[in-house]
Amino acid sequence: MKSDDFEILNLTKFSDDIAEIFCSEGTSFYIRLDYLELVSRERIQIGETFSEEERDDIIQAALCFAAETKATEYLSRSEHCHFMLSQKLTKKKIEKFAVNKALDYLEKKNLLSDERYCSSWLRDHTLFKFQGRTRLLSELLSRGIDNSTAKKALDSFFEENSEEDFCRKAYSSAVKQGKKSDKLLKFMLDSGFSYKLIQKTEFFFKNSKTLEEKI
Repeated sequence: MKSDDFEILNLTKFSDDIAEIFCSEGTSFYIRLDYLELVSRERIQIGETFSEEERDDIIQAALCFAAETKATEYLSRSEHCHFMLSQKLTKKKIEKFAVNKALDYLEKKNLLSDERYCSSWLRDHTLFKFQGRTRLLSELLSRGIDNSTAKKALDSFFEENSEEDFCRKAYSSAVKQGKKSDKLLKFMLDSGFSYKLIQKTEFFFKNSKTLEEKI
């Protein structure tokens, strides 16, 4: 063995794919073998030596697993979308290539899902804010969700929830805040409701004996 060879001095396997490596550089780290691109997983054994290029492949796999571990920590607290989770990890100074590979792996295992995030976000967001399809679509797109995924999530959401009911609740809240005429219309449009639905809601309340009667 040459003095500059990278050697595995000790190895602890926690599963077929995860191991802790203690190397000749005097450091130890955890690795998911699935992240290896150049080195075959069969060579991850005590006493095995590696060239500089192979050593870099192992270290990069370890960085990917570190990114995965941090991502999983965030996901254990709440659903995240790919884009926003990538931003969080990047702010932690984790290498971009490691973030990308880790998130791709988590998506493959269905531990990270933009579709699931959309459903969770829509459910939680609309508990306190009554907004229409246009505004909700804009909010999802601003979170890095692609247009197709966002629209599909909204279609599913409004199969179970009434946009008309949301519009009535938003209108009622705005009236109680003292909004009238142009300011009321602007508020409703900004909330993502179509002009046609706003008109229908306005007609609904005007034909009620009192506003409270229909809330």
